[in-house]
Amino acid sequence: MGLGLIIGAVWGFAEATLFFIVPDVAMTYLAILGREAAWAGCVAAIVGALVGGALMYRWGAHAPERAQRTLLRVPAIHDGELSRVQEGIERSSFAAVFLGPLTGTPYKIYAVEVGRRGLSLPLFLLLSVPARGIRFVAATLLSLWLADGPLASWGPTALVALVTGFWIVFYLAYFRLKRG
Repeated sequence: MGLGLIIGAVWGFAEATLFFIVPDVAMTYLAILGREAAWAGCVAAIVGALVGGALMYRWGAHAPERAQRTLLRVPAIHDGELSRVQEGIERSSFAAVFLGPLTGTPYKIYAVEVGRRGLSLPLFLLLSVPARGIRFVAATLLSLWLADGPLASWGPTALVALVTGFWIVFYLAYFRLKRG
């Protein structure tokens, strides 16, 4: 459980700030270690994401231009994505914060934009729990189901190879789509 907590918290925080690989990756590997590690990592990733989201919110509130320039240096984030987040928040406020990360738009952009606009930090963090948690929980549930069910006869080495292959293909496709 300790390893799951550490990996989840650090990865959740890192991805909510400037890292670009989602904590779902960690959940899939932690599922290989077992239920306890996977669920500890899942919960810790949500907490880490909240801390990172609050930090990005503050950065957006106090130095929005610098925060946005820095976001544009993160792989797969571009001007058009920043504009879409701004328009989404303009149109639907906090609904955009909830739905955006479910569509592959980085949470960190929403955190900076909500902070830039001076919207409620407590409400942003409250909505961040399901916005981040739905995907983390889904990744954990699916990974545990696969590890305990259809892939239960696979050894840890084969599972690690499968998970690694899946995430390599996923990110090759993701970065290709983001590039246009």
